[in-house]
Amino acid sequence: MNDEKRRDKKRRVLLKGETQLPHGQYRYKYIDAFGRVKYVYSWKLVRTDPVPKGKRDCESLREKEERIQADIKDSIDADGKHVTVMQMLEKHYQLNVVSKKNTIATHNFIIESIRKDMISNMKITMVKQSDAIAFVVRMQKRYSYSTVSKLKCALKATFDLAINDDYIRKNPFTFELNKIIPNDAKKVEALTIEQTRMFVDFIQNDRTYKKLYDATIVLLETGLRISELCGLTKNDIDLEHRTINVDHQLMKDTTGYYVEKTKTACGRRMIPMSSKCCEAFERILKNSRSRKVKNKHMVVDGYKGFLFLKDNGEPMDRKMYSNHYSRIVKKYNKAHSCSEQLPNISPHVLRHTFCTRCVYAGINQKALQYIMGHEDISVTMNTYTSASYEDVFNASIDVLNSLKS
Repeated sequence: MNDEKRRDKKRRVLLKGETQLPHGQYRYKYIDAFGRVKYVYSWKLVRTDPVPKGKRDCESLREKEERIQADIKDSIDADGKHVTVMQMLEKHYQLNVVSKKNTIATHNFIIESIRKDMISNMKITMVKQSDAIAFVVRMQKRYSYSTVSKLKCALKATFDLAINDDYIRKNPFTFELNKIIPNDAKKVEALTIEQTRMFVDFIQNDRTYKKLYDATIVLLETGLRISELCGLTKNDIDLEHRTINVDHQLMKDTTGYYVEKTKTACGRRMIPMSSKCCEAFERILKNSRSRKVKNKHMVVDGYKGFLFLKDNGEPMDRKMYSNHYSRIVKKYNKAHSCSEQLPNISPHVLRHTFCTRCVYAGINQKALQYIMGHEDISVTMNTYTSASYEDVFNASIDVLNSLKS
């Protein structure tokens, strides 16, 4: 009976699908998980076989069969073995169509950064976690921690797509980045109550920068993103009901101004005004009606009546505020060289400061998440709140003093 079985030239029994070709090479024929006929070849039937003289060492046919059967069981698509990381990354972005200019620019930067690295040409099935770790280590030499984090996130999403497409089983980019490279990104700290007072009082009384006073009050009283503030128009302000409608943001790049929707769907919100914020907007609207400047009625993507304007009548933008605040801090510190100095302050620091003050005041977390325009409450609580020892101590004392004995 055994004599009727197919054998190789060494008289070894060949299994179903196995064949030894006339020139000595072995072939395995199989049907993949998608019903397609496939073939694999090897010069060795089993791992211990020697390869013919002049031929490269290779994986044996039986080892390939074992892996193939595992792929079939898990519905892994063998065609994925030929797909490169770059091809998969481009597919990932093709399936995630975006329209925002700054998001498109970010995607293009990520694609080009990864394209320049050796990992881009690797087959998607050949990338191990050690390769992924080596990639982020290489990127650390070129980019900041936050940029490396974006590149890693893009590749993690790319390999998740490869898993969903049945090309691979595991994602090599699931490791925590801060365990591989140090997070050297400086955390934005909220201003203390005293620093806030120093900053605001200086702006209010400075001949050059007092024009920024009302905008600064609005930022500190609302937690608006600076691009959201710049995009505010007269139609967004309701003094009667003391609300601010936020559904767009004003951006500017080398091509000029443009308007985009808010950063996320949760960014569309109606923010309540405090008394100080309402008073600031009353002054802003009054000043807007009385000012006679060129470009006052400038229209950007259908929006007009912008409230925060430069001297030439064009809308203020993120970069302008950042530059102004940087100069204000330098001017203050120079004038108060023998007293407490102000830290670096940006519009984003004021957003942090607002969020932190709200937490101290005991505002409901979901309400704060809504006001900040965050999709995830963890972002609100973990990223946008910070505190000094002095503020925590004083807040604790206030709570203790309020308790009944």
